[in-house]
Amino acid sequence: MVFTFDELARCKPFTTTMRDLLRFLEQRYRHPIDIEFAVEALKTWPKPAFRITLLQCRPLSQHLSEVNRWVPEGMLERIRYIVYVKPEAYRHIADPFMRMEVGRVVGRINETFKERNFILIGPGRWGTSNALLGVRVTSADIYNCRALIEVAFSDGSSSPEMAYGTHFFQDLVESKIFPLALFPSEEYTFFNWTFFNNAPNILPDLFPVDAEWADVISVIDVPQVTNGRLVEIIMDGHHDEALGYLKQYD
Repeated sequence: MVFTFDELARCKPFTTTMRDLLRFLEQRYRHPIDIEFAVEALKTWPKPAFRITLLQCRPLSQHLSEVNRWVPEGMLERIRYIVYVKPEAYRHIADPFMRMEVGRVVGRINETFKERNFILIGPGRWGTSNALLGVRVTSADIYNCRALIEVAFSDGSSSPEMAYGTHFFQDLVESKIFPLALFPSEEYTFFNWTFFNNAPNILPDLFPVDAEWADVISVIDVPQVTNGRLVEIIMDGHHDEALGYLKQYD
């Protein structure tokens, strides 16, 4: 036995009601919207009747477009700090409870950096409830960052699922945090592993209580290691391309 929604999808009273509901909400929000709803079947014969309860409604971002990978439309300037969770080191943490602690450390950095320009880079699916898939955080742990970059790491047998389409992703959009997915193994993707893995890590100096995590989490003070340059990121959603580079500001 397999439970499906096939009959419901073929039911004209239901599909007509949902179409009218979506059209009404889109007009009120002035954007396409994403909803969650519950349906109670009041009767099925001779004429179906339903009670639809709207559980959640939010506008979909107009700043995103998809070709092969999602890239937002926008630009970030004068980024001084990079908080980098090293994919290889994170993957080798066997204890799931220890993996969860990585998210807590990120949350403490986020709180301290609330007046500073910084971005987050790390492995897998951020915001997941399963710490084996990525860094387990909530919106409260990352809301001060300017961009969240998910680095797809794979064991060679599967491709990691990123956070796009999830509630966490929508929270990023609503908080004006730019989300990006990076697939280093793809032909037209470049990631400067040497810079990120070898740049001096100021985590022990800034957060002595979390110094034991320096092998997993790196806090990079960019101008300190680039002769005063800062990070700039340009994102072209139309062509689904993004570029991050160092720039000398006056």
